[in-house]
Amino acid sequence: MRGAATLAKHLLLLFRYPRLSPLPAAAVSNHDAVIVGATRLRIPNAVACQVFYPASASVSHNNKDPYFRPEAAQGLAEYLGMNPNLCEMLSCKDHPCHTNAEPASAGNFPLVLFSHGLGGCMEMYSELCINLAAQGCVVLALEHEDGSGCYAETQEGTVVSYKRPDNTPYSREKVLKFRTPMLEQRMDEVERVMNYIQEATSPNNNKETQSAELLHKILQSTNSKQICLVGHSFGAATMVLVAQQQVPNLNSVSLLDTWAFPLSDAVLNQGIPNLPVLSIFSESWTKNRETSKVIQLLESTKDSNILWAPNTVHQSFADTGCWLPSPLAKRMHMRGKQEPKHEFSASVAHACVNHIRSALSSGNSSVDAATSDATTEFPKFIKELHYAH
Repeated sequence: MRGAATLAKHLLLLFRYPRLSPLPAAAVSNHDAVIVGATRLRIPNAVACQVFYPASASVSHNNKDPYFRPEAAQGLAEYLGMNPNLCEMLSCKDHPCHTNAEPASAGNFPLVLFSHGLGGCMEMYSELCINLAAQGCVVLALEHEDGSGCYAETQEGTVVSYKRPDNTPYSREKVLKFRTPMLEQRMDEVERVMNYIQEATSPNNNKETQSAELLHKILQSTNSKQICLVGHSFGAATMVLVAQQQVPNLNSVSLLDTWAFPLSDAVLNQGIPNLPVLSIFSESWTKNRETSKVIQLLESTKDSNILWAPNTVHQSFADTGCWLPSPLAKRMHMRGKQEPKHEFSASVAHACVNHIRSALSSGNSSVDAATSDATTEFPKFIKELHYAH
């Protein structure tokens, strides 16, 4: 079995898997290509993250960093119950970005905080984050330490692996009891990151030693007074809670296939006040038996724009659909059966960036970007997401 996994890994690498979208991933509104840099670091007194950002045009692509950290690939194998030799291919692949590159000098980029779903980590949504950065955003892909991810490491060096619920029957009560403490920790982690950002970008800040020099430069190029929250699945539930705190300096919220089952009815009925919300559904999520809870949340939210994407699945938001040949990825529900490779993440990023820019330009109003009336039987207020390419 070990030999077969090793052979499969070498064959996939031979055929250049995983195949993420080549650089540059997209372009900003003036159609000039954006070079995307990336760096992994820890936010002081908060969590580790991977930062994706517009890089200096003079940078050369001399990259020796792996796409996945070896320890994160090992954690993913344990989460999936797979042979670790197969997941090793993720750490054998070169990083798709210019790692540790000098950031672009032009400032005032929108600042995005991204929260991963169950089994995720800072690398799991790289293609989506690259597309956001290629369209002129700085993205902090957080790695939560609550036990909901495949791998994390605390500031003290303790490894946090995925925590599984017990074998009692699945129910809303069970989910609320097990996941609520995790959501509370995640919310605290996001708020710690936000607090650090405000301190690091304050004109009166004289504590650059708290931050890596590169992180400080990146943050100085952002509009840190207008933070944008983005999350997938359990990460979307996380950002709902953060947004409900009505903390200062928030711009907008983008929810991708929100897993609302772990949110109490009190939270769902409160909705998201005073912020424009973009909610994007994969087609499979519109048919999920728990989707009524997402609708409950959105119906309680005053300012929302809701899209759905035909021929997509819940994992379409993550990188997993690029890890294997298309027939196998689609058979394993990593990608929709008729979903074109790479186009969905670019389109989701395009919709999110339009939403963010609309909120910035019009004082927090949601965007109705490139949509048309849906033909699905799902609620009529949902519109179809058109591919950006």
